[in-house]
Amino acid sequence: MKKVLLTTSALTLIAGAAFADVSLSGSARINIQTNAGSTPAHKALVSNRARLNVKLSGQSDGGLSFGASTRLQTTGGAGGSVQGATVFVSNGAVKLSVGNTDGAIASTIGMYAVGGCGWSASNAYGNYCANVLDVFDSPFQSSSSGGAGPQVARVDFGAGPLKLSASTTLNNTTGVGTHNEVALSYSAGGFGVSVGANNKGTHAAYTATQLAALAADGLVAATYTGGTYATLSYGNGSGLNVALTGVRYKGGANQNGKTSAYILKAGMPVGGGNASVFVANDAGGNRSGVNYKYSLGGGASVIAAVTHSQHILAGQRAGTNASFGMTFKF
Repeated sequence: MKKVLLTTSALTLIAGAAFADVSLSGSARINIQTNAGSTPAHKALVSNRARLNVKLSGQSDGGLSFGASTRLQTTGGAGGSVQGATVFVSNGAVKLSVGNTDGAIASTIGMYAVGGCGWSASNAYGNYCANVLDVFDSPFQSSSSGGAGPQVARVDFGAGPLKLSASTTLNNTTGVGTHNEVALSYSAGGFGVSVGANNKGTHAAYTATQLAALAADGLVAATYTGGTYATLSYGNGSGLNVALTGVRYKGGANQNGKTSAYILKAGMPVGGGNASVFVANDAGGNRSGVNYKYSLGGGASVIAAVTHSQHILAGQRAGTNASFGMTFKF
């Protein structure tokens, strides 16, 4: 009902936009996390976060669809931040997305859609058990979910189950693309395969704090200048899904000193809820995790997670982490 009322108001204000649509949705979470066995150790952290998502969409007289999205996010007792916006236009076969959006590799099947567990206990997502290779030290470009993000221009070409994507990260001062990616994916009968490559260019600078944390763990700053990816995935449409992603770094190694890395992840229905697991060897060394999510109905869910990371990632503690809390959708 709220969406209908918003849409009606938008149509009244925007004359001639016969298919204009403005929708709002939201999410929130509270959790407690303990890192007693981690480095550096602490007993418990309590966190909360709320998001308001805004999506705009429309259609031209000639059939072009277009839209934009952004969100307002607040964490803990801190003030809020507005996510960098994404704007898109599509004719059905070709879609152009510009702004704070994923690059070609991150937008392909299997990179984010499977597994994963836990959540942040800090504004910097410091202990997030992410369902993605290398977490905070990855060669590929991904969007920021809560604030300023990259300025990406990505084109997607779709032909049935086949998708080709190409992207570049733009420098708004020089206008030069600094992070170029291409990816190809195909899906059929629940199975999916995708490959991608990028030339990251200059690696993002590490802060002095990050370098000190890496040195304390016997690690160094990553030296790669890109990577070649391959992902195999499967989903049966009833909650069972699995994916394996591997990368061969270009021009160097990750902070763990490896020239290649992988992550295997899976999700499955268990006891009325859903369990997710992953194992990886990447910038954080040997990593693993498991979580369980149970829906209470009405948009509320309970989540418990236990994860382990051999090494410190950029902003992530090493050792064993456990968390418990609730998430809400509005």
